[in-house]
Amino acid sequence: MVTESASPQKAEDVGEFFSSAWTAYKKCLEANILRHREFFSLLGKELNSRIPPGGVVMDLACGDASNIVGVLPEGVHYLGVDLAKPALDLASHKLKSVGIMHQLVQEEFQSFVKNYPDEACIDGALISYSLHHLDSASKGKLFVDILRILKPGGTLWVIDGIRQYGDTRDRWLERLWNLMSCEGEGHLSPAEMNGLKEHIWKSDFPESCPGYAAMALQAGFEMWEFLLEEGKGALGMFRALKRKAKGQSDQVCAASNKTNA
Repeated sequence: MVTESASPQKAEDVGEFFSSAWTAYKKCLEANILRHREFFSLLGKELNSRIPPGGVVMDLACGDASNIVGVLPEGVHYLGVDLAKPALDLASHKLKSVGIMHQLVQEEFQSFVKNYPDEACIDGALISYSLHHLDSASKGKLFVDILRILKPGGTLWVIDGIRQYGDTRDRWLERLWNLMSCEGEGHLSPAEMNGLKEHIWKSDFPESCPGYAAMALQAGFEMWEFLLEEGKGALGMFRALKRKAKGQSDQVCAASNKTNA
């Protein structure tokens, strides 16, 4: 787990960064520098196989929802949470244009999950490119809070920076920046690159795969599984599964058999 003495920025500072640097971040998305296309393509397959019709997908630090909007299964309800109002305004327009039922909340995502009143009501939760802003203790607490509001058998997906086994934070930062500086050339101005680098060095504190696995299992998730590595080993995706209710698998099988009869 992360043990460096430097501290991540406060959530409000991160939200302010994305409100002010949204143009630069969008250029990163358009150039696929951080491999959003690969990760969200896989996420689409995951959502279609794991979220039931009418299910609720909670997207923490959702941004403008531009990556997820094209992979959400038909008929799901989308719950997006973000601090940046300009991003949420864009998300609202995108979701309405494709007819996705949605609710958007402007709030810091840790606070939102901690204070969410309804237990076991969310079918799937996603947090992408944002978990690294938290220190280790806060990541673990977030997993506990997400587990509480997931339905039995529900899924948490994380897409983020992930340190290789034995990586120091500095080594991971160097790997990520080599990727971004190489592929950002021609897409972002020097000033935009400098702004992104300053933000990353202040705010990015990813864990290793074993670190994330330990956090998820200690929080109470039944299973943790690594799904995809991208970006020269700097980025990854994993899922964590909440234990199903007693008899839940049998009920699903029975319903399936009845449909096929």
